[in-house]
Amino acid sequence: MGIVGRHVGWLFGAFTMFGVAMIACSGTDGGSADFGSGAGAHKGGSGGSSGKGGAGGSGGSNAIDGGEDVIVFDTGFTGDREIDPDSSCAELTLQAEAVPLDMYFMVDVSGSMSGSNITALKNGLTNFFNDAQSAGLGAAAQRFPIAKYNDPYDETCDQNAYAKPAVPWAQLPNAPLVSWINSLNASGYTPTIPALNGSVQACHDRLTTMPTHKCAVVLVTDGMPEGGCPPTSSAAEAPLGQVAAKAWADGIPVFAIGFPGLNYVGEAVLNTIAAQGGTGTPVIISGGNVGQAFIDALEDIRGTALGCEYQMPKAEAGTVNPTLVKVTYKAGTASQPDTVPRVDSAKDCATGDGWYYDDNTSPSKLIMCPSTCDKMQNDEGGEVQILLGCSSNQR
Repeated sequence: MGIVGRHVGWLFGAFTMFGVAMIACSGTDGGSADFGSGAGAHKGGSGGSSGKGGAGGSGGSNAIDGGEDVIVFDTGFTGDREIDPDSSCAELTLQAEAVPLDMYFMVDVSGSMSGSNITALKNGLTNFFNDAQSAGLGAAAQRFPIAKYNDPYDETCDQNAYAKPAVPWAQLPNAPLVSWINSLNASGYTPTIPALNGSVQACHDRLTTMPTHKCAVVLVTDGMPEGGCPPTSSAAEAPLGQVAAKAWADGIPVFAIGFPGLNYVGEAVLNTIAAQGGTGTPVIISGGNVGQAFIDALEDIRGTALGCEYQMPKAEAGTVNPTLVKVTYKAGTASQPDTVPRVDSAKDCATGDGWYYDDNTSPSKLIMCPSTCDKMQNDEGGEVQILLGCSSNQR
């Protein structure tokens, strides 16, 4: 079975999604019976006969009388097993659907951001939110600190305050969000600990209501953690790394952007956040055209935040068995595809190529490991194929 055509710019046009053949569980005429399944009611499978009540294929046991789009599955087949297009449970080719992306922006409006930095922040985010390439992206934001110099620190240090978006989540373009950005003023300290904790919580809250989405955090700051929300300065580096690492383990990448004025402690903190948050290194803007550099950084993040994730397809007949899924990748210069191994979780991606489920018990997403995703995104001729095996489920 051939790979479906490439799907370009599915969400933002920022990167290329690859064609994916989903060999799914739906009845087809003359379906393969190598899994021990009978064919659809219209025609018999391999070894069967056409007409009403097509006979079970090789290894099959049941014949279906009448109804359309029905597959009979070998109920005795369980566990992991190598599959291919001829031994998958059906022959319906589908286009893979990328996972919708939401981004939570936590922006530093402390006193040190006054002047050119706050202007660049407003202009950059306004351009990004209104950019046609961002259309359809889910976005929300909050500032830190929320309190001002003379306000009680307990409000400033409450991570729940930072987890509540200033403007409700919505797809871009979003005029209320742009208006809020342009209303910001610089004042206060830099409570990075509650701000990052709140950002991660905001993504968790979003995923609770939109479980098929992906959520990423974007932290923008020009200073090291300071003020009345301990730990501060270099003592905050390790705790912030732990917050980012937990977020990444839960499938929430954390991006970091540093504005001019960031000292060596602040830069070290952002390095740790980005490394532990699964995004490699932060973007450090040290001078020049700050506004344009910020826009460039946001565009890069938009293109990489989603990664390579596909929604778990729904079967039209039968139930996809998560243990019977095979992913192959054919490089543009290769003659044959290579099998991409499944790993148990994101932490197992350190060994190299692979893919994993967001939830091994009840998966809703197939996620490529970073090294595999990099290959796919950088290979214009690459092709991905996903073969799905099914469990018995007659209708």
